[in-house]
Amino acid sequence: MSDSLSTGTDTTLTRGTTLTPSSDLPLILGRGQQQDPLRSHVQVLPELPSHRYKYSVWHDISSTDVKGDQLKAPRVRCGPQEIEKLFYRLRNDDNMLIHHTKRGRERKDYRHKMENWENAECCNLSYQELGQAYQKAHFVQVLKRLFRVVELNLLEDNLTDLHGVSFPVVFQMLPQLKVLDDVKRQDSDDDFDLDQNETTSTCVVS
Repeated sequence: MSDSLSTGTDTTLTRGTTLTPSSDLPLILGRGQQQDPLRSHVQVLPELPSHRYKYSVWHDISSTDVKGDQLKAPRVRCGPQEIEKLFYRLRNDDNMLIHHTKRGRERKDYRHKMENWENAECCNLSYQELGQAYQKAHFVQVLKRLFRVVELNLLEDNLTDLHGVSFPVVFQMLPQLKVLDDVKRQDSDDDFDLDQNETTSTCVVS
């Protein structure tokens, strides 16, 4: 049996020797091999076509008529400010513009119409990755427009303050609360008793 393994190219692998990658034979390295100077030549994969849409939201796309309240999990977080420099220049593989060409007030009105948050009854805004202050500020503005929302999911958005945000329809649907005032109790580990010096309020759901 021969000690050589043919690769189907001009490169031959021989037991006991080190492979030197060539342009015809790309080499995929593991973590443990990346520090080896003899294996430092790695072919970099090209970016996928979808990378052009990395910071785009659905209403930026030129060929869509879908509104926000029709989407199951819309992306609403803002991309970096630098993306504005490329907004009107990005093209697809057919050399067609990816984004619409609306500008200024027309673009703002179009965005507002396509988002349509005022008419959304069920909204899933989870996993928005709100890592920057301007992203959180924009997100709160979206929440303030959810006048008619009945079901709202905000999983993993790391929100800590929703002051100024209200969901009127949700609160109208909550069970009626009866507040029992002047329920007096005494500090005790086992039972409650009346005490003239301490007063609390208790809510009972009916």
